[in-house]
Amino acid sequence: MNNRNPVLAFFLSFIPGVGFLYMDRIFRGTMYLLSFFSMFLGSVFLVFIAHEPEPALIAAFIGAMIFFIQMVDMVVFLFKREKRVPQEVVINANGEESQPVPASPMSSDQLSTLLLAFIPGLGHFHLGLMNRGLTFLLSFFGSIMMVLFITYLTAQGGFLIFLGIVAVIWIFNLFDIVQLLKRKGEGEVLEDRTVLEDLEKHRESGKKSRAFALLLGIFPGAGHMYLGLQKRGLQLMAGFLFAIYFID
Repeated sequence: MNNRNPVLAFFLSFIPGVGFLYMDRIFRGTMYLLSFFSMFLGSVFLVFIAHEPEPALIAAFIGAMIFFIQMVDMVVFLFKREKRVPQEVVINANGEESQPVPASPMSSDQLSTLLLAFIPGLGHFHLGLMNRGLTFLLSFFGSIMMVLFITYLTAQGGFLIFLGIVAVIWIFNLFDIVQLLKRKGEGEVLEDRTVLEDLEKHRESGKKSRAFALLLGIFPGAGHMYLGLQKRGLQLMAGFLFAIYFID
């Protein structure tokens, strides 16, 4: 399990249970996986086959709660794992072998930061990063208000699909908090820079931001084009847009 990538486990956990299965926590992963998808499939059955929207809404709400609890559980698990010290043999002054005492588990301050981070920006505020937190807070709630306002103004429910932007901001916010806590735990001093300032710094240094490439990757092909893979990115983007056109 020591060779498992914690960042990959975090992103795999957006499919409930898969992150724990990747980390060899079979029972916990299976429990989350089965409970979430039973609620998901149950809500689909109730809507499209039984035509019972109210019970379907309850099942969907329970599924959302399972997803939320599983995400919190995964974040706590990853930080407890990061705090463990490898069990190496230590020779004391008497020439005898002894085992080191494992480091203490995640502090309550770190746990508070992680829990606050589920509302974008609050985790950054807790770390003292006011400008960075304000960027996430305004972009998250501003996107929600803008999409809902346009949907109400035009009476076109299709605009609600742009709420996917909100999900992207939320995921990126969690990823950013995990990286900041890891850097803080390594003794690095955190600078209160906005995400745009980070991108500008990467641009000036000539480096490509992997986090921004992942963010652009939500729209097929955009991430590849940002990384310089123009041909592959254009193929993916064209295929995606043509698929939407034919479906419509």
